[in-house]
Amino acid sequence: MKSIKKIKQFLSAILIFSFVVFNSNAIYAAETIRDLAAYKTLETQYDVPLQKAWTVKVTYPLDGTSVNSTNIELVSKSTKEAIPLAFEYSTNDKFFKVTPDYTKIKYEETYTLYIHDLKTNKGTSLNTPAKMDFVVENAPGAVQNAFNAIEQATYELTYDIRFKYSSLSTVNNDYRVAINLGKIDGTFQKYISSRSTDFKLNEDDTSITSLASGTVSGGVQKSFKVSKTYTLNNIKSKVDLSKTKGDYSRITSDISYYLKPTYHVESNEKEIINLANSLFKGITNPYLKAKKAFEYVVLNMKYDLNSPNANQGALSAIRTKVGVCEDYAALMTALLRAGDVPARVNTGFCFYDNELIAASNNGNYFRHAWVEFYLPEYGWIPADPTHEYTRDGIRYVNYEFFTRFPQGRRYLKIQESIEQYDDDSMVLETFSKYSAQFNIDARIVKK
Repeated sequence: MKSIKKIKQFLSAILIFSFVVFNSNAIYAAETIRDLAAYKTLETQYDVPLQKAWTVKVTYPLDGTSVNSTNIELVSKSTKEAIPLAFEYSTNDKFFKVTPDYTKIKYEETYTLYIHDLKTNKGTSLNTPAKMDFVVENAPGAVQNAFNAIEQATYELTYDIRFKYSSLSTVNNDYRVAINLGKIDGTFQKYISSRSTDFKLNEDDTSITSLASGTVSGGVQKSFKVSKTYTLNNIKSKVDLSKTKGDYSRITSDISYYLKPTYHVESNEKEIINLANSLFKGITNPYLKAKKAFEYVVLNMKYDLNSPNANQGALSAIRTKVGVCEDYAALMTALLRAGDVPARVNTGFCFYDNELIAASNNGNYFRHAWVEFYLPEYGWIPADPTHEYTRDGIRYVNYEFFTRFPQGRRYLKIQESIEQYDDDSMVLETFSKYSAQFNIDARIVKK
């Protein structure tokens, strides 16, 4: 599978509350604040992101000393537990930041933020105390509450990166190799670590970036190796996913992105829309829509690695019904997006342990693409439509590949969506009039 490399930008979301009225006549005691009827109730906020500082804006410059845990409280609506808070502020600013103790915060819980007795740098105070409810929803990709992990094992993925310039070159050629190794966790995997004897790895919270540069003579091959270790597991649902309410009204922009037509997922094309409408007629439950789309792809697509239609995307797949794993996954994803169900194409590696035994095994042989679709209560749910089974000459659907994977079959995700390219991107930059031959091989070893 060939990938086009793009840069993905991450923007930190913050919550903004506004308090606009200050007055010098009203000051309330902290111990009575929650019993007061005379407070301003602000609009409830949903899908509040975890591990972000929440910015509170006010109308006038603050006396920062009034920003404290006495005047600002965060309380669980169900348990009445007070959540410890940390504050950031500067005197004379028109805002301050609140950061809760995230270890005390629970998904899908409602919390109330109480604010009173804030003072301006002029000595005036908040006229009316204010409160606001907010709900912490499941974070994108958080499906832990829906699945049990089983058959856990650890694997190391090693990339062997090689290149050389034409032997016609008689001078040293400058080069630079950059690798962005995304640390992707998911329903069935957890990133552990990375290592390399050739690259200096710089790790941060979201990725590992490595860089190598130098000069090389024509005809001389350069080789670099870098390895990543993951814990992989199979999964077993512990809830009935079909019971989803299918309410997407409060999904975040990170999720709603996967409702749009994108590269090779042409969900806005008439042919795909018409098929989706036909498949999903009378169905509102997104789980059942995903099942219908899965069944259609399994029963109608033909796998052909050598076809000119391979790796051409959903529109090609619906027209020719021929392709490879990426086309199977793109078609299922496009049908779901056309049916208003967030979905995306994952790429990476798929294998059984016994396939790794051969000392000469080539990990490129295990490259694969599959689907994840999003259910509001449960997060991202996996499905792999690329399989073909027949019984008495009749093709049938193997549901072991829907919302779970067959026993012993491992999936290692290195790219969360074919359109965003947040994968293990590798780029060779050359500074020579001669072109370099550039190859990447992969090897997977069970630890």
